[in-house]
Amino acid sequence: MSVRKEEKRVKRKRKAATEGDGGAISRFKKKAARKAAIVARERESRQHRATDLKRREAIRQLYRKLEKTKEWVENNYFHQLISNQKADLIQIDGFWKDYARYNHEDDKGGFLSGSLPEAGDSFTEIMLALAVLDLPFKPGKHEYQYKDGGMVFTAGSDVILFHKQVQKAEGDIQKSVLLVNQSFFARDDRYRFEDNEKFDKFVTGEFEKGRVYGCQLVITNPTSTRRKVDILQQIPAGAIPVLSGMQTRSRHALLKPYATRSLEYFFYFPAEGIFPHYPAHVAQNEQVVAAAEPFIFKVVSEVNEIDRDSWEHISQFGTTDQVLVFMDSHNINRLNLEMIGWRMRDKDFFEKTLGLLTDRKVYSNTLWSYSLYHDVENRIHQYLPNTKLAYNIGKFIKSPMLDVDPIINHIYEHKEYWPLVNARVFKLGKKRKILNHQFFKQYESFMKTLTYRSALTDEDRMGVVVYMLFQDRIEEAISFFKAVDPAKLKMVMPYDYMAAYLAFYQEKPEQAKAIATRYRDYPVDRWRNLFLDVLAQVDEINGKGVGDVDTDNRTQAQTMLADTAARLQVEMEESVLQLEHANLAQCVINYYPMNIELLFSRKPFVRDVGTQFTFIKPNRSDVIRLSGDKTIKINVPEELKDQNLMIEATAAGISRINPYYPNALKVDLIENYGQLRVADKKSGRPLSRVYIKVYSRAGNGSATFYKDGYTDLRGRFDYASLNTDEIDSVSRFAILILSDSNGAMVREVDPPKR
Repeated sequence: MSVRKEEKRVKRKRKAATEGDGGAISRFKKKAARKAAIVARERESRQHRATDLKRREAIRQLYRKLEKTKEWVENNYFHQLISNQKADLIQIDGFWKDYARYNHEDDKGGFLSGSLPEAGDSFTEIMLALAVLDLPFKPGKHEYQYKDGGMVFTAGSDVILFHKQVQKAEGDIQKSVLLVNQSFFARDDRYRFEDNEKFDKFVTGEFEKGRVYGCQLVITNPTSTRRKVDILQQIPAGAIPVLSGMQTRSRHALLKPYATRSLEYFFYFPAEGIFPHYPAHVAQNEQVVAAAEPFIFKVVSEVNEIDRDSWEHISQFGTTDQVLVFMDSHNINRLNLEMIGWRMRDKDFFEKTLGLLTDRKVYSNTLWSYSLYHDVENRIHQYLPNTKLAYNIGKFIKSPMLDVDPIINHIYEHKEYWPLVNARVFKLGKKRKILNHQFFKQYESFMKTLTYRSALTDEDRMGVVVYMLFQDRIEEAISFFKAVDPAKLKMVMPYDYMAAYLAFYQEKPEQAKAIATRYRDYPVDRWRNLFLDVLAQVDEINGKGVGDVDTDNRTQAQTMLADTAARLQVEMEESVLQLEHANLAQCVINYYPMNIELLFSRKPFVRDVGTQFTFIKPNRSDVIRLSGDKTIKINVPEELKDQNLMIEATAAGISRINPYYPNALKVDLIENYGQLRVADKKSGRPLSRVYIKVYSRAGNGSATFYKDGYTDLRGRFDYASLNTDEIDSVSRFAILILSDSNGAMVREVDPPKR
């Protein structure tokens, strides 16, 4: 330690000794002061955040662009198209087997299953699995501690606990370049099932004459090196290939690192005997690198090791009762039911089998087809919808033997389009056109479906009403709606909403209000907000303004903002400024005297003239107090009445500019011939020598001098005629009429039609 550091340490000790309790109190006060300062800063920070939040909430939302039209369909299952809503949407697994075994009446402890992870193939299955689990919504407080090399878990409520453990594997790992395995199986009895797991049934003993067998060859590359190999295969001696098989074949294969290749071929033995088999060999660079074990086939007329408990045996050789018991006690989805088709000619077996399958929610087209053979009407009614006849007969038919429903068959579904705005309310041309391509296809499909019905149902008419409204065909929609009998509809609420909606088109807002009032407190947000919007529109029609709206609904929110937004409109009538306003407390009227000819030469079009006045100080400004929603009139001040003025009204960021030209001019414009006539306003006498100055605006928006001159003795002036082609590019004229005795005026006109 340095001398200087030692001196500092001694001084600190002395200071602490001399301060005693007083020093401790001083340090406590400093610490408390620092803590108080931190608390004060945090409080100030919270106040700033709250103030900032209020400021942001006070800012009015601007115009929101209408989103693109979306196609909406009714989903019975979350984000699943109607084509996916079939029986295989949720597969059978260990979890649902546990649920099927669970007895809800006897077991009062609640349903729990450790097979829950198996029910995770889709969002639909996950939600259904969670719905049937009896886990509490609010779990108890679980406790755990590690003890004696393990963990002790104490559950505070029902719980499913998952754990995994790493254990040492038994056996030695053998190194090999390539691994080759060759096995044989009976094609008609290949697998067995244990505890919902599938296992191969390889044949290692006797083989039956005339039975089809297969060879499964599996080659594995357990190295990180890619290997190009040739595989030689041949069927056993004395065997005949089947199923596009071969006697002998050499295959070239590329085995990627750590990859496995599987090959199969099929054969049968036409005679008994002992037959050797040359096993599969694998060569690389013309060198044999691996081979399967040789095998000797013992072929007999009837094997002694027949699996008499297999479906393949029982379906062909078992008694009727054995077949029914087997189906009732095994997973029917794993059985090839067509194997008992030959038994279905027996009507008693037919009825018992279809009854069993119906209880198990299993359908087989082959087995049900025998309903035609036995003429069983209710089974025919179940069979025919699953035949080609049902798909070739059309989209819809209802008969004693066959019902075809396009929705049940997943060949049609109702679709909605929102938001959908039609740019044209009247049809253009001879035929009405639907510009939205997707809606056009849906409308055609809907109308095609209706052609198969002998008469429209009330549900059909409701669909027609919706699709008519999508096209703004209001009268037709009302006509179809009047034909609907609500007593025959499955759901009355959509009918009531449509009645309220159409009541506005029939100018019956009170009728819409009476309907919507019944659903003011409807528990489904989407429907409740639709009916609240009806009530809000009725209140607005009755002069009560826009009421409560759904802020998440773009149209309703924009309507509310528009109703409460500041509005200001200004018009000049002689020397009176007519000001229409709403939601404003005051406005400012600015008066700018102007040299009309100079300003016209710089900005000939009046709309362009006004903008430059916002950058200069007005000659006079008046503050006008406003209240309510009405129209007031303001006279131009007496001292400014004889001057050319630009008058600006501003309020809440809104600016309205109007020119004021005190004159006694009567100007008649003959636009189709490019002429004007100027006269005295009171006497009607033509005014000659009135100066006329004309500017033109081209298609690109630029303004240029066009011509000028004076009126003749008739008070006439041709403002359009020139000996050049300039008029070809003119989109609009701005004309200054300037009289020494009668004042000035600016007019804008379109070029003459040619």
